[in-house]
Amino acid sequence: MAASIRTSILLKASRKLQHASLYRGLEGEQQFSSHRKLHFWCPSRCGLYRSTRSHYNRYEQKQKSTHLPLSLGTVGILTTAKKLIGLEDEGEEKKEDEVVITIKRAILAQQDGRFHTAEQLLHVALKMAQERADMQAQTYIFDCMANFAAEANDLEKAEILFKETLQRLIASGEEQDSNAVVELSLKLVKIYAAQKKHDLATQGIEFCLNTQEKKIKSAKALDADTYLLWAMTKDWYASYLMSQKRLKEAQEQYEKALSICEAVNGPNHPQTLVLLNDLGSACSLQQNYDDAAVYLKKAVKIASIVESEELPVYYCNLGAVHTYRGEYDEAKDCCTKALRLARKHSNHEAGEQAIKCLANIQSESGK
Repeated sequence: MAASIRTSILLKASRKLQHASLYRGLEGEQQFSSHRKLHFWCPSRCGLYRSTRSHYNRYEQKQKSTHLPLSLGTVGILTTAKKLIGLEDEGEEKKEDEVVITIKRAILAQQDGRFHTAEQLLHVALKMAQERADMQAQTYIFDCMANFAAEANDLEKAEILFKETLQRLIASGEEQDSNAVVELSLKLVKIYAAQKKHDLATQGIEFCLNTQEKKIKSAKALDADTYLLWAMTKDWYASYLMSQKRLKEAQEQYEKALSICEAVNGPNHPQTLVLLNDLGSACSLQQNYDDAAVYLKKAVKIASIVESEELPVYYCNLGAVHTYRGEYDEAKDCCTKALRLARKHSNHEAGEQAIKCLANIQSESGK
């Protein structure tokens, strides 16, 4: 693999904080989004609306949108970050020092959109960590800086800072096939994709997929973290392929991600719904409306059972597929339900799309 991809190796995984987001920063305070939307379809083929949330983790997380879809939402956080962000082992209660407090203030400033203040606070924290020669704290702060740069859509700066973090971690002996390595490699791959460095993005995604597949084949027992990271990698790769108009390949990756997600998280998991919707999208764009309807009907059924707030999205998309097939009564029924549910959940975007779809149905059907 190219040296430039290997430099994406970043954070050391915490073996005790399963499925903790690398970009959370503070437990319960900072979360990180996958920047996915559930795409709405309408008969004018205006596109598909995908979920802004990634649900590969075993517990629900509120998401915060970013300029760049860099989040992974599950595996990988510095083991030492527990100490830095105040998550002590065995219930130990230790007074937070100034470095921890300053990092937390930086994260809160970043959450409020005060990016310059957040960066200044991190530099203060870094200086304090350097003065006391705390290498672990310094590494974590560099990672925060990289994440903040990504949040501000400063991709070149984020890439430089991620690589700086890498240089510090390599010396710690992190295994290059660890989940943390793969997760952060995928993060850097997303930067390359956003920069249209497609050769590097392709090399990186191949590394991520091959690494996870080798671990899974050699594993004696199911490692949920490894499987879910594999699924996330395939999921993102599918989205990347969609953006490259490689629709059949994208469908294949979504299907594999769905299979893994169902096996590990269960058929009623929120991420299962997202992937079913994505598969409906991939099939529809190939004008395979029969399969698209199958996936979306399944999404609607599951979302109804679990009372998902995104149910109006699935109804709206299914209504669009019915419209493509000339099934106008079914389409009207779906979009009417979508509108009612959107108003119930105060989902204004879904409501607007449902209204548009109903208007398109009336225009095409003449009813």
